[in-house]
Amino acid sequence: MKNLSRDITLRWLLFGAYVVLTIWLTANHELWRDEADSWLLARDGSLLDIFKIMPDAGHPPLWYLLLKPLASAGLSWRWMQGINLLAMCLATGLLIFKSGFDLIFIAPVVLSFVFSYEFPVIARNYSLGILGLFLYSANYQSRQRHNSFRLLLSHTLMCFSTVHFLGLAAVLFFDRGVTDFSKNKRWVNFFREWLKSERIFLLLFVLSVAILWPSGKGQFSADFFEHFIPMNFRDSIAQSILPFEPATSLTFVLAVSVYALILASIREFDRTAGLFLAGAGIIGAIFVFKYYSGSPRHSGLFLVWLCACLWMTTPTRASAGLPLFHRRRLAPIAMWMVCAWNLPVVASVWELEATGNFSDAHEAAVVLNSAPASGRQVVCWIPRNCTAILPYLSADRKFWYPVVNREGTFDFWDKKSNSVTDQAFKRSITIDQILTSTLSRFPNWGKKDGPLFVSNWRVPEPEKFGLKLISPAKKSAWRILDESFWIYGPQEMETP
Repeated sequence: MKNLSRDITLRWLLFGAYVVLTIWLTANHELWRDEADSWLLARDGSLLDIFKIMPDAGHPPLWYLLLKPLASAGLSWRWMQGINLLAMCLATGLLIFKSGFDLIFIAPVVLSFVFSYEFPVIARNYSLGILGLFLYSANYQSRQRHNSFRLLLSHTLMCFSTVHFLGLAAVLFFDRGVTDFSKNKRWVNFFREWLKSERIFLLLFVLSVAILWPSGKGQFSADFFEHFIPMNFRDSIAQSILPFEPATSLTFVLAVSVYALILASIREFDRTAGLFLAGAGIIGAIFVFKYYSGSPRHSGLFLVWLCACLWMTTPTRASAGLPLFHRRRLAPIAMWMVCAWNLPVVASVWELEATGNFSDAHEAAVVLNSAPASGRQVVCWIPRNCTAILPYLSADRKFWYPVVNREGTFDFWDKKSNSVTDQAFKRSITIDQILTSTLSRFPNWGKKDGPLFVSNWRVPEPEKFGLKLISPAKKSAWRILDESFWIYGPQEMETP
């Protein structure tokens, strides 16, 4: 009883430290363009816009529908951070208190980069999927209650958060089928009862696929096989365990070895490994055939899925009293080796977030909010990068985006937007071309009341276009290095 009480106390201390750490980091976090775009779409777009854009953006709509009433009510984007952080704290709380894992295994997971920083601090839709998956894992032993509220909630969160969790939900659907068939091997009875019990999940799954299916008018084609980049699988596996090391064949082998050691520590190896490989195959296929950003928010999904698989099959129970070289010690040993390797850099990231700029977009917003820049029309390049500035401005401020020739806030993720972004990143269009094509759009360009020009690129000779430098790019960001902006105004304009 004494040991149980001490264990519960330590779990609460770990959870409390996690909550305090992630709140502190979130409070110091500056939005970047992907976070900003979600908030701006929810704030300024209609429900029709959301459902029209989502297939081309590549995300189901749940995240945006949660943000919509908050943004429409005029609340701050801090509420978006709050929803994300709440989801991750609930998910981590389930992992700490409901998984049955030893604290010695859970602690390095909680201290990992993705659990302590990437997912809770950077406000994206992935936290909803993690919460859904962990809620499902906690409910796994009572899965015969197919229509329970907790199971319905977990299905909804997975099916409508990201395409990755939609794929994992499909894996779990087939896992339930295999398990149920092993109990009732009469095909006719099995299929009838199985499909009946799964009707709500199938409705949610089909609805999500229908909403998410690409139109072919944006960044994704309607075909699953968009391209074939097998190195994305290698890189994502390597970076899921060693996120701060260059992805190489060596780091891939090291990462695979860690997964193998952890799986080898489990009594039900075949069951756990089969489930893990099925889900990892789905995630890897998305990365290979559709999209992989190289970010920890993608590669970290392998670690999240591993925790769920261990949880659902044979949780790592207390290892106290076991021989030093018992195989059940392999999982915590492997996780602490990884933690020891990564934690110094993870801690440095915590420090950077607390003391530095994640993105310099808010620095540009300070200038745009100051007199006499406040209220002026703004022309901004590169369009997709510029969205990071807008949440820091008043809700009535909009930008004119050159080449796209569109005024607004959020990105439409259509072919035109993607083409312009591609041109910008390849530098196949020059700053002179951009400015020349924009002059005719604004009759008061270069005059005292003319628009500002905000750009990721420096203008070599601004006076040729009737401009002068108002604020140079700060270049102080530690993570999103391409969100620093030069701000130019008419030559007759007073300097803020």
